Amino acid sequence: MTLKIAVIGAGVVGLSSALCLAQNFPTCEVTVIASEFYPERQGITSVHGFGIIGHRREGLNTNPKVSDWLLKTREYCRRMHPTVAELAGIRPIDAILTFHEKGEQGLNSVLPERARCLQNLKKITEKQAKELFPLSQDGAMELLFPPLKAEHNLFAFETSTYVIDSSLYLPWLKNELASLKMSNGEARVTFVCRKISNLDELTSEFDLVVNCAGFNAGKIANDPNIFPIRGQYISIEKTIGIEKVIAGRETVVCPRVNDICLGGVYQEGRSDTQVDPQDTESILRRCETLVPAVKGAKVLRVDVGIRPARYGGARLELEWWQRNLKPSSEVLNTTKLPVIHNYGHGGTGFAVHWGCALEVARLAKSTYSERAKLSMAFKIAVIGAGVNGLASALCLCHQFPDCEITVIASEFYPEKKNLCSAHGFGVVINRETGVLDSPNVTKHVLATMKFCASLHPTEAEYAGIRPSDAVVLFNQKKDFIDSMISVGDREKLGFRNASRKEIEMFNHMNDGGAKLVLFENFEEAPLTIYNCPAYIIDTSKYLPWLKNKLLQKCKRNGDKMVTFLTKEVTSFVELSPTFDLVVNCSGCGAKTLASDPMVIPIRGQYIKAHVPSVDKVYVAASTVICPVSNHVCIGATHQLGRFETHVIPEDTEKFLYKFKTLLPSFGKPEVILSDVGIRPGRVGGARLEVEVVKVKESSGNLPVVHNYGHGYRGIGQHWGCALDVAQIAVQALGQGSKL
Repeated sequence: MTLKIAVIGAGVVGLSSALCLAQNFPTCEVTVIASEFYPERQGITSVHGFGIIGHRREGLNTNPKVSDWLLKTREYCRRMHPTVAELAGIRPIDAILTFHEKGEQGLNSVLPERARCLQNLKKITEKQAKELFPLSQDGAMELLFPPLKAEHNLFAFETSTYVIDSSLYLPWLKNELASLKMSNGEARVTFVCRKISNLDELTSEFDLVVNCAGFNAGKIANDPNIFPIRGQYISIEKTIGIEKVIAGRETVVCPRVNDICLGGVYQEGRSDTQVDPQDTESILRRCETLVPAVKGAKVLRVDVGIRPARYGGARLELEWWQRNLKPSSEVLNTTKLPVIHNYGHGGTGFAVHWGCALEVARLAKSTYSERAKLSMAFKIAVIGAGVNGLASALCLCHQFPDCEITVIASEFYPEKKNLCSAHGFGVVINRETGVLDSPNVTKHVLATMKFCASLHPTEAEYAGIRPSDAVVLFNQKKDFIDSMISVGDREKLGFRNASRKEIEMFNHMNDGGAKLVLFENFEEAPLTIYNCPAYIIDTSKYLPWLKNKLLQKCKRNGDKMVTFLTKEVTSFVELSPTFDLVVNCSGCGAKTLASDPMVIPIRGQYIKAHVPSVDKVYVAASTVICPVSNHVCIGATHQLGRFETHVIPEDTEKFLYKFKTLLPSFGKPEVILSDVGIRPGRVGGARLEVEVVKVKESSGNLPVVHNYGHGYRGIGQHWGCALDVAQIAVQALGQGSKL
């Protein structure tokens, strides 16, 4: 059974909450319920909003968390890709904020919180402020800052912020929701035009309700603290010379994409929506006084919106509502309905909307995730018995102490030697990124290093894991190196510049011929050498260690948690309804199993040799020299699109020549054997996400967590990926029929 969520309200708070929930619960179904939708109807409060991030009215009705919500909304705007932001009507803009306070002391009473919320806040001198704003004429200050007090001074600040054009942003949010699909192509989000009077109307239909009903939210939630704030603003045509937001108390001049908004009024307790001519005249006079360029501009329209405010501040919290169930109800919880209230933001709705949406998602997770973690005996299938499959299974055991896990694979190591992981070097290090890499590589490598470091030395020895130093050589210009692995990532991973002794060891590499041997993309650039920590994993020991760990796992009642099944899986549907969740670590097999054309084989050949003097890892482009147990691995090829598993003698000779070129003083390696493995790569990076697979109507949907396509990085980041698998499973099973 799929988690069914209702969001009441189709303003900016409601639509953003719905989108954030859909992103955080990838198998849920969301229904947005509202009495009207924009642009079909124009009565939604958000349509009349300025959409300025960071300019908000201070007062007694402010929730103490507003600043944090605002910061998160600003960060959301900052991170949005410019092309997407343009479609959404979001753009960065400079602003000038004016205050009229009693000296520095009065200013400091309102500034600290604003300073934390605003970017690049810079004070303008009083002289500059008076030059910017011609407020010396009679009545100007009284008009802008009533009631005017003689002992107060004018202060002004420059800052950077964002403006959201509501006429573009609301349709964009709705389109984003409408574009979300199930794996069978059906819509995940539906829009229902319906007026809700009481939460009891929804208790039989949904598993979670989010109340973003604005002014109507008080009636729905029996909250007497809701009150209206009437706002009126004027839209004028774009005017040359007005490129910044200019604000002074209630007076605001805000250039948007297609117009300039002038405001406003802040009339508590009024809910009338008719345009007041006196307010229109007042707004024009104040804006013309603050920004003379406004005078004479063509008025496009005058609008009124009712802001839903609340005494004590916005309400954003979880409440358990007693259900009024119908006999035929099919909902996850049969006693109480979790309701998340998100209303009462007054004039700050746009400024805090995404921060509030993130909080809604967090509250929703807290409701379902813990029960998923601690309750039912879920049945989980893990496809694949390589390092990613076994590590994912072990992490799932830790996350779900009463689950039953079946590891399914066509073969298991060491009974059969054809597993890709059995041919891996097992070096936990991040040396560069490329088109086949995920953006989370560094995060996953760091988590894997932390796991290796956490093992007791005796346990690590059994697992074939040991710490080592690594020397990494680059033959690119600094800006190109930074694009492959950023300065920040290098710091996180413990990279340091090589010592003089280490540099002298590679003086022979200054010869162009030597560089040409090791660096296929040779360019005229100085050799850059780093030293960093690494871990070496002997896969011939590590795979059996993982399997033994799984065999030892027991549920709290003493029953075995994990079984191993030798079977070729050809379709996810064949695993339903036996399993509640499937984790797909099928490597190259994911190309057909998951119908993923981005999966690409990468042929890797390497040699095992005796070289007693090699005691650390050396990396130069695709050449890796790694001491493992009682031998040294030298390799490896990185041949995209090739499946052949036989040893190619020419490749073996290349490795020996590269070894001699990189480390000539170490002598000739004594070759033990050559080996080949096929790594499962993926264009665009590894796939680590949940997919909802539609099965028979009676069985519902089957969540499948994909974890494949890591290429040669599989062992280096396996534990970090396994941790993500467990967290994704918590979310997916938190919506499952077992709850």
